[in-house]
Amino acid sequence: MQNHGGDEAGRAITDNERRIRWRFNCDWNGNGGYDHPLSFLAVSVIEAEVDRALKGSAPEPIMLIEGSSAAELRVILAGRDETTGLGYDAIFSPYNGFSPLYTKQQIGTECYFDIGIDTAYGTVWYPQFVGNITTIDVNRDSGDVHITALDRVEKLRRPVVLAPWAVSDYWNNLGRVTAQQADTACLIDNCLQQCDTSSTKYRPATRAELNVPDGSLDGVGVFVPANGGIIPTVGWLDNAQAITYPLDGVPMYQASAQPHPNSPDQSNRPMALSAMGGNGDGDYLKYWVANRDLTRAEGSHFLGLVLSTASGFPNAGYHVTAPDTVLYEYRAGGNYVFRIHLQANQVWVEVFNENTKTSSSTAKVAVPSGRDSVEVYATVMISRNDGIKAYIRAGNNATGYNKIGPNFDPNTYPFDALQGLLLVRHRVAMFDICYAYRNLFQETLAPETSLWRQAKYAAVLDRGANTLSFNPGVNGKDAWDVITGLAAAEFGSVFWDESGVLRFWNYNTVKAKQDQIVRTVSLDTLSGLEITNSLDSVRNIYSVQASKRTANAGRIYEAQAVDQFIVPGFTRKDFILYVDDVQFAEPRRLPRHTTIPLGTPTGNTFLQWSNDWSHHGYVMQLLYPEGWHEPNFVNAELDVYAFFNNDGMLVLRVDNPWQETARLAVGNGDGSVTQNDNQPALRIDGTRIIKGTDQVFRTTDKGSVSKYGPRNFEARGDWYQQNYNDKGLLNVLLPRTTKPIPTTQQISMPGDPRLQLADTLQVEDPDGLGSGLRMQIFGINRKVSRDGGLVDTLSVELLRPPGLGIWDSPQYGRWDQSLIWN
Repeated sequence: MQNHGGDEAGRAITDNERRIRWRFNCDWNGNGGYDHPLSFLAVSVIEAEVDRALKGSAPEPIMLIEGSSAAELRVILAGRDETTGLGYDAIFSPYNGFSPLYTKQQIGTECYFDIGIDTAYGTVWYPQFVGNITTIDVNRDSGDVHITALDRVEKLRRPVVLAPWAVSDYWNNLGRVTAQQADTACLIDNCLQQCDTSSTKYRPATRAELNVPDGSLDGVGVFVPANGGIIPTVGWLDNAQAITYPLDGVPMYQASAQPHPNSPDQSNRPMALSAMGGNGDGDYLKYWVANRDLTRAEGSHFLGLVLSTASGFPNAGYHVTAPDTVLYEYRAGGNYVFRIHLQANQVWVEVFNENTKTSSSTAKVAVPSGRDSVEVYATVMISRNDGIKAYIRAGNNATGYNKIGPNFDPNTYPFDALQGLLLVRHRVAMFDICYAYRNLFQETLAPETSLWRQAKYAAVLDRGANTLSFNPGVNGKDAWDVITGLAAAEFGSVFWDESGVLRFWNYNTVKAKQDQIVRTVSLDTLSGLEITNSLDSVRNIYSVQASKRTANAGRIYEAQAVDQFIVPGFTRKDFILYVDDVQFAEPRRLPRHTTIPLGTPTGNTFLQWSNDWSHHGYVMQLLYPEGWHEPNFVNAELDVYAFFNNDGMLVLRVDNPWQETARLAVGNGDGSVTQNDNQPALRIDGTRIIKGTDQVFRTTDKGSVSKYGPRNFEARGDWYQQNYNDKGLLNVLLPRTTKPIPTTQQISMPGDPRLQLADTLQVEDPDGLGSGLRMQIFGINRKVSRDGGLVDTLSVELLRPPGLGIWDSPQYGRWDQSLIWN
């Protein structure tokens, strides 16, 4: 319930002579200022209706308050604009050149609707809806205009990509299980940050905002929110065994991240990577940029992370006395390495050239004290004319943007097999870790907007009740579909609230609201109350079919045909490998193998190919006049390696520097001569995600089964996974459905603009249905009009009646054998 306004507003709302107002504002200029002459349309509204309801995954008779909600606003305008004299049918006609809206984009315009109540202290306003106009119907006969808008769910229709990931058997066997798992909030945040929404301040800048094409080297390469999971919003995870985790019992995350500035609940803190302090066990993670093939050192680089320095957590003060510690290390290509150091409450940037063994650093800046979080932002520019210039900021403390190193020399630029690799060491708690690149050479300091931007919309996310252990393959699905699926798997609720904040509630939050009665009403207030008591609402067996997947090092791809990878001479060619079960490919170049005997010719030291044991390599054949066979000379190699591109596709690149056409194949015998029984010869190693056998979790209430017979609720889907019941999720719902739940139809009452989804009403009808009946709201249709006033039609779940034994209740108190003393 919206509680601002207090008791005075409550009395005004329930008064028989109340005065209701409304405002309907539209941002026709699209600048967030609502400053167009026709932005304020309340005077022309003759009727408005807001409809929102939670639609869940449970069967309808069960009547659980859970699911997702997309609110809709319908407004009817009539009359004329006093300034122009035009009727609203003319104003909203897309063809009327005299209309003040003629050049405006009406569809998609943001709007909001509020309801106000007059009190002795003035009008108290209650937000009802924020969203975007989807349809405008103009009726020339009546002159009315009907406007429909949907809430910000439409902002979540963007296709999203989540990095392939699964818990690792290697780490499971070493007793490091829980740190690998992810919270529901983590994956929801991953989706939200791709849609200009976040539980923290920042989200990654998009290529559209940077005015660069998709797939280019410019843009954000890595962005890790760390809100209860290691999955990045942008970029890819390294191979499973290259990442470390703390032992079970040592927290991987802590609820200390700074909420979004526009969050109405600053006490609900997102998760951050826990501060591991000086222990060093399980304190680093590794990520790859979205397309490491495009990585280059020359240009401008942007590095960022947010330190969580809030007190009350383990190692919260470690940064104050820390020895020299590398928190952040990025390999930019050509053996250039960027590092953010921390030592004794100071941070600085180092640029190290592994090829020349030279190091350049900025001045040190102090980490500000007395803050719960501190942004650390740095930029490094490498050029042939201006050398290495760098800058670092910690909170408000910053260096200048100064030259710290020599000019870039393109003649000393060796290939780095690990280019595009970001290492994060969370000795200090941190979140929103990121990297970006621009093919620009800035004489002055570049803006931070190349890296991160404040998310336009705030999210408030509960910790999830589910335990996630893999990404089932999200690549191109609508963000809203992914988010609602995540919430449904744990009977949570997700929706945009009346003020335009994205909310995710776990089931415990919804259940807790059942004990928070926001208003007591009588039958004099309600109409349409009917109760149906039915066996259909009973579910005394819960069965969950859970999927299992784990990450393991091994072969992720093998060629299928001898002519699958043919590359003409002096040509570089990319092949898309259609695989959906790979976390990452081994980053190093594939070495050439051969079947030509060692030492033939002199100096041949290539690995010998075996169909039984060879891995991560290839055999090359060239097309000679006599046919295909391996080249019989030293140093004959192709440049072959695999990488993910920006779209999450595994790419195999083959560069053929020879004049003959090449292919990846092997014969049966001495490869230096033509043979007839050739086989494909390409094997790529990495981390593969292996699908295991589905498991079924089942829990039963034997007393209910004996009384009502077995009645099963079966659940399955992408987000029901092997650790689904780790937090006892099955036992949360079972007590709710072991007995028949009386259900109701929709009820109507004089509108109360304070009421929200999941609010609980208490109904008093001692001479009829009973006293102290509780109803929890899962749907609200709120209509206001000039003639009909304000009316709410509520969809409610009737909670189980209090039952016997209430000490001071004349109706439910019993002094008989039902009373049990404790």
